[in-house]
Amino acid sequence: MSKLLFEEKAESLLKDKGISKSEFARRMGIRKQNVNILFKTRNIDTIFRASKVLGVPFEMLIGYVEEPDFYDVLYDDNDCSGQG
Repeated sequence: MSKLLFEEKAESLLKDKGISKSEFARRMGIRKQNVNILFKTRNIDTIFRASKVLGVPFEMLIGYVEEPDFYDVLYDDNDCSGQG
């Protein structure tokens, strides 16, 4: 399952902006215990509100983190033998 950019960037944005989780929770109107859950939200309205609280463009928080697709990767059995 891919991650939204919000989930990937939220912690570092708080740190960069000098906002504690407690302060972020207060501004978002939630309890501090729910901040990590909020970071995993896929609700666009919530992410939009968080972008305002964080003072960053909404577009910076949406989209998906690129995850490598290993389905088409071919492995050489000799490389996995541990010899060499």
